[in-house]
Amino acid sequence: MTRLLPLLVAAGVNAQPYLNLDFETSTRGMPWYWYTTGAGYSFALDSTTFESGVQSLHIQSVTAASTGLGVASQLFPIDLVRGKHVSVSGWIKTSNVHGYAAIWWRVDGANAVLSLDNMSQTGPRGTTDWTPYSFERDVSGDAVDVVFGVFLAGTGDAWFDNLQVQIDGVPFQQGPPPYIGEPTPAQLNWVTSTAIPLTGASTAISGPITPPILCPKINTLSASTNSDDLSALSAWRYPSSSASKSRRALGP
Repeated sequence: MTRLLPLLVAAGVNAQPYLNLDFETSTRGMPWYWYTTGAGYSFALDSTTFESGVQSLHIQSVTAASTGLGVASQLFPIDLVRGKHVSVSGWIKTSNVHGYAAIWWRVDGANAVLSLDNMSQTGPRGTTDWTPYSFERDVSGDAVDVVFGVFLAGTGDAWFDNLQVQIDGVPFQQGPPPYIGEPTPAQLNWVTSTAIPLTGASTAISGPITPPILCPKINTLSASTNSDDLSALSAWRYPSSSASKSRRALGP
């Protein structure tokens, strides 16, 4: 029996990119477009605990050290914020956190980190209900990248929802989300009429299908790094600026 591949189809030409800031779009149970990393942490979408929509991002320490860091991150489109004032906000809920949970925003220059906001003094600790958090930042005109996201430093459970970014006082409006699901009859007809058969290839596909990586991968941070130090998130690196062309091919 032939197994059909689900197709990911853009919902149209976006005026703005779709960054899944509310964690509502998922593939294989994980938030679409977000990259997650952290030794000893689990990352999941939680449909039982959320502030808005139908789910939130849940980061849980499983075997993580007290100095560990579980991070979800992505790149913000630099051309939208370079040289501008931004306000970054979101909702956080915690349970038995020894350390803290945070939203973070890092501005990179060509050769160094220009600024880093990581809520090291204001992030929730212990057990807290859904609470909004925000901070503001002037993005340098010399910025070449902005990396942002959420993290749990230390142990416990943290939930994140409904991230928002304002640029010079104007809310960033995401484009429409992608369509993720089974192909429509029209799409199947197009594939059937345009596909070039592979000689000798089997028409059946067995086992799970691994989709392409949708967000660039960042290097792993040593578990021994003190997460309360600004250098913790500064150690996370996307590919160098010279790789920006190929990096943009992986996302908006």
